[in-house]
Amino acid sequence: MPIKNITLWLILFLFGCGNEHSDHVFNDNQPDAGALVSLKSCPTTTDYDDDFLTSHFFEGWQALNQNQSDGCSAAIPYFMDGVDDANVSQLSSLYLEYCKADASEHYSNEQSSPEQVESTLELNLEYVELKWIVELSSCDSKVEQYALGILFLQGHLIPQDMEKALFYLTMSARQEYVNAQQKLIETLYLIGEDQVAEMWLERSQEAINKIDTQTFTHI
Repeated sequence: MPIKNITLWLILFLFGCGNEHSDHVFNDNQPDAGALVSLKSCPTTTDYDDDFLTSHFFEGWQALNQNQSDGCSAAIPYFMDGVDDANVSQLSSLYLEYCKADASEHYSNEQSSPEQVESTLELNLEYVELKWIVELSSCDSKVEQYALGILFLQGHLIPQDMEKALFYLTMSARQEYVNAQQKLIETLYLIGEDQVAEMWLERSQEAINKIDTQTFTHI
């Protein structure tokens, strides 16, 4: 699909076309914590070795999924320890970024300008980290979809592919991950898709306003 023909495709994704899935993996008893992981094709614990399954990152990931009310508070200490583990350092950093994302951040056209397109994902991923990102992306996990979109955007470890980068960033952005929305908006402006970028800007603002309203209501 040529970049010049992506406008309609992105608009369709913006307004939520696609199927929803709810089969969860890794922990049969885990509650639904915002559908971080779903889809029937998801990997299981048998796909990873004991070193990974006992890592601080995986402990943090489990804590995040097992606590619906405040999963990040429980998970952040694990992710902080995981940053010092070379085998899971980038995954831990990725989830720290997710947990620390400011859901009330307001974007403007100036903030989303092409000159400000930057990546927070380091390029020295371990094999198990890349495997996790690729596999969890297929499970509708917004954090990994965001990461895979950036990797396709950068063209490191995997071939550079703008179409796939936009696809995965869009899949993540549809789940209201603000970092993915910002990166998608920046990228759309960069390739001249201003109309679609402005639609995403409006959607992200609506989500932020909703969060602000809910926060004010519970004060």
